Amino acid sequence: MYLTLPRLELGASFIASLEEGFSFGDGKTRTALEIAAIEAGLEPYLALLNAQGGTVTLPNGTEVERAPHSQLWLTDGTEFLGVFSIRYRLSARMRFRGGHIGYAVRPARHGQGLATVGLRLMLEHARAAGIGRVIITCADTNFASIKVIERNGGQLETVLPDPEQDGLFRRYWIESASS
Repeated sequence: MYLTLPRLELGASFIASLEEGFSFGDGKTRTALEIAAIEAGLEPYLALLNAQGGTVTLPNGTEVERAPHSQLWLTDGTEFLGVFSIRYRLSARMRFRGGHIGYAVRPARHGQGLATVGLRLMLEHARAAGIGRVIITCADTNFASIKVIERNGGQLETVLPDPEQDGLFRRYWIESASS
């Protein structure tokens, strides 16, 4: 298994994951019509995934500058297994809730340790990019992510009210240099 930039030869497997109900960690599954549009325009869609610059609209409707980032796909041969994203620079908002790394594994491959492996690989990427101390956050009820983060050396900093949804979220630090 390895992390790679999104690429066309993984397209069929990526589309199959969307049909399974894969979401990018935002909890939003794509409709059949949206999936068909992605498939029809796969090459430009993949180019957009790692587009730099521009703005992004926050859940509250505020438009902010897009931070430098990469979205890497966890793959095994030509099978798309999941998405691992990294922000190389954090805004105040992302430093508080969001962090450097986010990830999601395709539904058909949940419970197989892929998130643990993918996060380990992403921590190596962070170290190579000069990020020595990584912030990762997750919902306090996301027990799978809690295990993944803690298995990768995550040290719980605090549990706070979640400004984006009801409930609490956890803030972790991981020293990427020692992962």
